[in-house]
Amino acid sequence: MIPRFTMGLARKRDRMSIGDRYRVGVREMVRRGCDELTPLCEDAHDRWMGRSPHQVRDQFTMLRGQIVDGIFATDDASVWADLAGCITAALQHTLGKRLYPTQILAGWHIAAGRIAQMQTGEGKTLACFLPACLMAATGRGVHVVCPNDYLAQRDAQLLSPAFASLGLACGVVLDDQDSAAKTDLYHGDVVYAPGAVLGFDYLRDRLAETQWMRLGRSQRLAQSAMGHGRPPAMMRPLHAVIVDEADHVLIDDAVSPLILSQRRQVGRQLDDLLMSARRAAMRMQSDIDYVVRQEDRQVEFTADGFHRVYADQWPVDDARLKRPWHDYVRAALLAQHVFQRDRDYVIQDQTVQIVDRSTGRIFADRSWSGGIHQAVEAKEGVPVTAETESASQTTRQAFFRRYQWIGGMTGTSDGCQREFASVYRCCVQTIPLRLASRRCVLADAIFADQDAKFQWIVDEAMHASRIGRAVLIGTLSIEQSLAISQLFDRCGVRHQVLSGIQDRGEAEIIADAGQSGAVTVATSLAGRGTDIALDATTRQRGGLHVIVCEHHRLARVDRQLIGRCARGGDPGTARFCLAADDGIAQGRNDWFGGLIRGHVRSAGNGVAGSHDHGALVHPVDVPPGQLRQHVLDIQQNQQRNETAARLAMMRQHQVDQAWQTSRPAWQPDSELSFQG
Repeated sequence: MIPRFTMGLARKRDRMSIGDRYRVGVREMVRRGCDELTPLCEDAHDRWMGRSPHQVRDQFTMLRGQIVDGIFATDDASVWADLAGCITAALQHTLGKRLYPTQILAGWHIAAGRIAQMQTGEGKTLACFLPACLMAATGRGVHVVCPNDYLAQRDAQLLSPAFASLGLACGVVLDDQDSAAKTDLYHGDVVYAPGAVLGFDYLRDRLAETQWMRLGRSQRLAQSAMGHGRPPAMMRPLHAVIVDEADHVLIDDAVSPLILSQRRQVGRQLDDLLMSARRAAMRMQSDIDYVVRQEDRQVEFTADGFHRVYADQWPVDDARLKRPWHDYVRAALLAQHVFQRDRDYVIQDQTVQIVDRSTGRIFADRSWSGGIHQAVEAKEGVPVTAETESASQTTRQAFFRRYQWIGGMTGTSDGCQREFASVYRCCVQTIPLRLASRRCVLADAIFADQDAKFQWIVDEAMHASRIGRAVLIGTLSIEQSLAISQLFDRCGVRHQVLSGIQDRGEAEIIADAGQSGAVTVATSLAGRGTDIALDATTRQRGGLHVIVCEHHRLARVDRQLIGRCARGGDPGTARFCLAADDGIAQGRNDWFGGLIRGHVRSAGNGVAGSHDHGALVHPVDVPPGQLRQHVLDIQQNQQRNETAARLAMMRQHQVDQAWQTSRPAWQPDSELSFQG
């Protein structure tokens, strides 16, 4: 007699679609023997390299037909290896690039729905080719998410010939394309795009469908009779997605809202109201009428302050107010005391453009909600834009969980493993280095204040540049970058400054940052995804030297920055700087600033730690000291707090109808359990 539980599993397998069985087959094959699968793939690659590109394409087309028809032998490792060998051989035939075993290994893990942790410089762009082809072979398409427009265009342009050699259509979707062009591209096999573009196009499709369904049955019939039937969707059902820089997209931006908005009011009509709110805010006294909580980026009125907002002759009953008057005053206080120029935003072309505090990137198409953006515009004296209202919205995390299959890659997933597992059902798999790392992290340099630190950084960079090395200085904000740039200007040192606008020009600058004597100042993640190629002189003199101006609140961002040096077996050094008035030593960590000052006083010269220029020529590995361990403890605590906050927000959004009505096939029958 067959046990009832076994019969239930058999019925469940029978209900699975062909695509579901294929994806489960990849996962099971990788789980059973990924280490054995990679050598088999290399053998198949060598065999197919002896055939013509047309024969490789015919074999891939035949295997793809088996996948679509549901007769592909998912439990046969040799068949999987043959399929992968065709794919890697097509890449080498087209681009002349053979995948390293570590890249093939990463590709298998991504295809199994995992997050492959590959160190910077290990070739994530090419490693993505294998899983993209494996998922596209189902005929349902795969989306490859890149951090920005430039990288999406670059990667698609690089790999399109290889995809085409296998008969797969590859395109790149950008926000400025029209709906017809996007529809054609979305119906291709492989689509490269920034995550926000995919999310907004999904919202546009959902909004059009909602508006159609809100029409009465008779209205829908009448519209159909006139040739205006159900609006066609731009996107096909969300099938598979591969996320580059998965930690930033799926974790850091998980609860960032994607809001499809529309203008509701002419901006100039609010100028006098905003200026009145600003005057009211300027008359109030800190700690008496209001309290600023910088760590939470909030302003709270005291009881006296709240009464004072409504006590004076302000336009509290103006018909143009869309919110209570005190919200306008609070927005003005936030603009004055919390949102700072060249840190939270920049002014370009007489517009306020938001700066991502985590990455330093500038987003010209984003705006703050709740009237804060308009309050900042009034503060800076630039034309006030109209407020927007939401037509449709979701979170990035809710959007990506709608895909039936998720895989990704990043170099900095440490600390996020539990969140990847509990939210996206993706485990993290560390991929070994192709070559042993030659990176050396030098002793920390600590200072009493940032002024002394900036001057020391300039001296260090000038010395490294004079001896023929390339220098990359990583900052946390545009404000810090500009301050260091001014010091270089005073010293007459040629240098480049990257503010975080990721485009072709920035990528070219960061690519040239490895030339002998080059000095580049950049926000922490500016140019992320672009290789820094070293010239012969720089490599001979010790490689790229990275100076970390200030510790980020998250340790993995620090690791990402120092990962710019010593890539792919190259030499390189990195050094962290720490001042008593750094952000990581402020707020709840005031004690840490006092500890730093004590170490500086004991050094007696305003600087503690190593400033041994000889160490740049002959690096010596320095074990982490007491202060570095405190930094790591603070960063781990910040990681835990941010994870808990994200999961709490996700619990509040569990009633999102878009997620509840269409659960991906690979999810279990029970509700998700979120673990902090």
